[in-house]
Amino acid sequence: LASAQRVRKKPLPNTVFWPDLSSKGSKVVPGKGEMKYPEIVIAKKTGYGEFCGILIPNPYPNHEPAHIGDLELWRYTIDEIHAAAKARPVNRRLAKVFWRGACQNNEWQRQRHHSVNDQRALNSIGLAKGMSTFNIGDGACAGDFESGNRARLLAASLTVSDSKHFDVKCQILDPPQNFTCIKDKAYAAELTQASKDVLENSRTIEDEAWIDGTDYTKYKYLLNLPGKTTGSYSRNLNHLWATGGVVLLWDEPIVEWYYPLLQTGVTHLVVNRSTAAAVVDRLEANPAEYKRLVAGAAQIDKHVMSPEGIAEYFFHVLEAIRHHVRYDLVLDDRKDLLELLENTPGACERLVEWKVSSRMLKLKHPNSPAREAWDVVTKGKNVCETLLGMKSDTPFYQF
Repeated sequence: LASAQRVRKKPLPNTVFWPDLSSKGSKVVPGKGEMKYPEIVIAKKTGYGEFCGILIPNPYPNHEPAHIGDLELWRYTIDEIHAAAKARPVNRRLAKVFWRGACQNNEWQRQRHHSVNDQRALNSIGLAKGMSTFNIGDGACAGDFESGNRARLLAASLTVSDSKHFDVKCQILDPPQNFTCIKDKAYAAELTQASKDVLENSRTIEDEAWIDGTDYTKYKYLLNLPGKTTGSYSRNLNHLWATGGVVLLWDEPIVEWYYPLLQTGVTHLVVNRSTAAAVVDRLEANPAEYKRLVAGAAQIDKHVMSPEGIAEYFFHVLEAIRHHVRYDLVLDDRKDLLELLENTPGACERLVEWKVSSRMLKLKHPNSPAREAWDVVTKGKNVCETLLGMKSDTPFYQF
């Protein structure tokens, strides 16, 4: 939000909202209570209908491990990708479907076997270096919570069966293996076979190498798969629109904030395990269609996923919340707001001003390809002290 203000060169409106941390929204049962505040959410794994929440941009625009939510750094990242894309015309790109990411599972009770080299996975659970096996239970099927990991498993299995069309590999390989809770037996059998294929060909599928965003421009087809933990958002998609290739979305009901602006056949194509190879073959035989899809993706990159586009939407959402709830009647009036805060136990002490005293930006880190950006902040007064110190004629946006 702070970087959105810097991009727009204006302060955000006074408003109140509740962030949902599950990447899917909340389910409110009629007659069993309701939300106290408007809820915002970065994705809905089952589409628009089932869960509540106002969709907003996810706070991780960068594909690489950079400080979250920094739109100025995001500008640098996509400018680099634009330059790389311009240097790689379509005839110099590989006609393969490309994806990289973690292929993991939510079967927390399963015995897992990690290679000794998989130090990242070992470190994440606090195991000593060199320990290769640990047992934490019986490996329960994870149900719908596993949907994103199952999509990643199916896509990775395509590299085993069809390396001509696919370069879909896993930087961490620990896919789901228990599918007993899936009612669709054909789907369960497909997943079981995919898991077997991937694990038996782990040397082919596992690729721990760091892939920079500019490296994606080596390929003609860029695949997006759902998130590995809740089956919801994946920040991978954010930068694919800038690569100058065709964007392929895996066939899932997931929606994000800008999906109403997407149009299948114009901005992207939708694929699954059965259709992806045929889609590539069709586009290889039809350069005009390929060119149209690249142009459509470029429009999303320019007008939607740019720092200006993301910042503009944040402002739009917060203004809409504010207008609907009429927060302006309380939050924009200094005296009314002060009275509200003073009559709310703990509010004055817990709402504290943090001032940005300096801003640091490293575009290249000496030990990694990551970009870094952060604000150095100092603690200021609490909200009530600040309001009491304001003159009555002070423009409220300066607060």
